[in-house]
Amino acid sequence: MVRTRAGAGRHPRIRTPGGIGRNGATRRSCPYETTPAIPKIATIGRTEIRQIQALLNRMNFNPGPADGQMGKRTADAIRLYQKFAGMEEDGVPSQELLEDLRAVAGSMSKDG
Repeated sequence: MVRTRAGAGRHPRIRTPGGIGRNGATRRSCPYETTPAIPKIATIGRTEIRQIQALLNRMNFNPGPADGQMGKRTADAIRLYQKFAGMEEDGVPSQELLEDLRAVAGSMSKDG
């Protein structure tokens, strides 16, 4: 009796022209071709966080001191403001949030 390795009769890699596999499916030349591009998010620095905190303090949302540090109180205050403003409540500082806070704070100073 002759022993053979499992799969000895098959070629380990059959290459077909045009990137078409044995079952007719096309192969991707790069695994990242179908990965969607990551949207560019404006980074928020300590200066912007400090401005957000100052504006939230001015509107009595109590984020704690305007020190530019992103902590639990700041995240909670942002979440509360986002709920108040009808925004997505994620508690994350963003350029959109800062612009909205500036607009609301500006309208408050004109009215009062």
